[in-house]
Amino acid sequence: MRPGEALALERRHIRTDTILIEQAVSLGKLKVQKTGRAYRTVDLLPALREDLATWLATHVGPEAHDRLFPRDDGQWLRLDDWNNWRNRHFHAATRAVGLGKPRAYDLRHSFVSLLIREGQTSIVELAEQLGHSPTETLKTYAHVFSEHRRQLRVPANEMIAQARATSALAERF
Repeated sequence: MRPGEALALERRHIRTDTILIEQAVSLGKLKVQKTGRAYRTVDLLPALREDLATWLATHVGPEAHDRLFPRDDGQWLRLDDWNNWRNRHFHAATRAVGLGKPRAYDLRHSFVSLLIREGQTSIVELAEQLGHSPTETLKTYAHVFSEHRRQLRVPANEMIAQARATSALAERF
């Protein structure tokens, strides 16, 4: 999902196997999705499901409309809040595992790359999750399809587990 869509998540949007995307946050205010669609769903990978379960249990209230990422005053994050989080937490975490300073938006591209490598999602399904047309998705990710065309299919969860294990190992040295 796009960062503004992630910031607009409420407890009710987290389903068993999907995340419901129906709104976004921009400059501390709710808005419709970039594409103007009423809603779409994004696959909830098992590794993320476990991470979200921990987050929900420790940081989010019990009500359906409780926000996943509120400000301290309970309002939606604003641009300066986003920039502070990105600089203090996201970049610190990515540097700690040797990734430098990627954009948070790059997580969206990583998700798509994982699904392409897994080989279980059609281009139409992938485009639907991204809020793109299939043509736009192919145009944007053709190089990823080409790169993985002849490689063995690997479940996304296995690739995530391998990356986490490699990161944990690197942190010890």
